[in-house]
Amino acid sequence: MLHLEAEDVAEEISYWSSAVVCYVLGSNPPKEVLGGYIKRIWGKFEYDKVSFLSNGVFLVRFKTKEVQAQVLLQGFQMFDGKPVVVRPWSLSCVWLRRW
Repeated sequence: MLHLEAEDVAEEISYWSSAVVCYVLGSNPPKEVLGGYIKRIWGKFEYDKVSFLSNGVFLVRFKTKEVQAQVLLQGFQMFDGKPVVVRPWSLSCVWLRRW
């Protein structure tokens, strides 16, 4: 059985600390469509990576925590008439605990 310590993954935790976790309620749009949506709503911000997880969950990593905070302050987002849940990434994200 593999046992990881916090220092084993500290670099990855730091890397993703400026990301947001997103989910479109009631929809699972294709990656290409979501990529265009992200570019349209957050293109003016410094994002450098989009990662698509399973079940429509995706991560958008911004270059700094300050930019992440600006994105989170934008308020409610909609995609094709459906709400988009946008939360700061954290190590305790429930769907990431399945590892």
